[in-house]
Amino acid sequence: MPHHVTDNVALATAYARVVLGFLRDTPSGEPLYIVELGAGCGRFAFLFLRALEAIHRSLRVRYVMTDVAETTIGFWRDHQAFTPFVRAGRLDFARFDADRDRVLRLERERRTIGPATPAARIVVIANYVFGGLRQDAFAVRAGRMHEYLVAARPRRNAADVSLAWRMGARATAPYADDDFNAILRDYSRVGVAGHLLFPVGALRSLDRVAALARDSLLVLAADRGTAEAAEAVSGAVDLEAARHGALSFPVSFHALRRWVIRRGGAALRPPHAHRHLYVGGFVLGPRARAWRHTRLAYEKAMASGGPDARYGERRDLSTMAEPRPPRALMALIRRCGPDPRVVAECVRPLWPHLIDAGARLRRDIRDAVLGAWSNYFHVGEPRDMPFDLALVLYGVRAYADARELFEASVRLYGDDAATYWNLGLCHVALGRPREAEASFRRAGALAPDLNPAGLVTVKVGLRR
Repeated sequence: MPHHVTDNVALATAYARVVLGFLRDTPSGEPLYIVELGAGCGRFAFLFLRALEAIHRSLRVRYVMTDVAETTIGFWRDHQAFTPFVRAGRLDFARFDADRDRVLRLERERRTIGPATPAARIVVIANYVFGGLRQDAFAVRAGRMHEYLVAARPRRNAADVSLAWRMGARATAPYADDDFNAILRDYSRVGVAGHLLFPVGALRSLDRVAALARDSLLVLAADRGTAEAAEAVSGAVDLEAARHGALSFPVSFHALRRWVIRRGGAALRPPHAHRHLYVGGFVLGPRARAWRHTRLAYEKAMASGGPDARYGERRDLSTMAEPRPPRALMALIRRCGPDPRVVAECVRPLWPHLIDAGARLRRDIRDAVLGAWSNYFHVGEPRDMPFDLALVLYGVRAYADARELFEASVRLYGDDAATYWNLGLCHVALGRPREAEASFRRAGALAPDLNPAGLVTVKVGLRR
């Protein structure tokens, strides 16, 4: 399941800065609870906690990772990367269904946060969550709203379906909630015929999480979707579900924004048209509060395209007709932050330039790789990130650092002839002939026909 679009250093750093602004706007003697809905593998939580520590280490913050699957929560408990945060009392876990639950029960603190026992201030992080909650579909014809009904048609593959749509009865006030009906009427007034998705599950989820905060609530949400009512109705919304390990539909951020404003809150909107990811914010609290620091932090975080632009730049690396020069690649790495995925994808374009790199460029590359490695969160993905990063370190003559990452590759991904051969070369460069001989011998045992001329840049795999 693809997840780098939201599990990246640029987005985590942007969120950390906005949260810091929210803290400045909401002084309190109580700690701030940051609740991530649908935290998944946990990589975003890890990157966010690291980004927050880099900005301010002494904040009174409790980060709460939530999901519905007990096996997922068990994975978090056992992950070594979370141990320092758990021991410091900055990380907790809870089972929470964003589609139904109203109470949050913290596992380690043994505190219940709910409408009867709210926390003073809460930040809710919802990355690729709202698009997976319930949505209603409507069709607009001649300024009137109609139900848009769906039927599922199985395809040749039994695990897949296609959706067939037809217009149903007229819908004037389909909801018991007056706010929902008022927002829905906005779509019938845009003056175009079309169809739309109404994020009823996301709105009800917002209503439930708002009850967890006694004073102030900040919601940060990143998802694919539409920003304006006309855009939602015009046909820009694809009513075919996205299939990427889960099912999801685009989110109407216009509907979320209108609901928050009707409740007396404020919406934070990116100043640019998004390409891959809409990153929005919503604040509820005292009506007289201007949210000055929160707004300013959000504006700075979204400047120059924000995380959406950074993700697009990383995606564009593989489609460029001409490879970028080293300085341009290093500039991209700096803009994206020390992100393991970004640095690893710069390996191939950087490789031809390493042999002639000057001392300053080699030092910059080494610092970027080591910074990225400190942000690496292992989830067992097929790509061997430590191997790729170790190649770059060897190429810039940081042999001791390269050795550590090749050893990490063995630890995380098991025996591989290429890894052991490269480890041997690191030992040679470091003047350790005995260790080099052992590594070369192990490589030969794993792949007897391995006869490289130098550094092996592609893993061989375990051969029996």
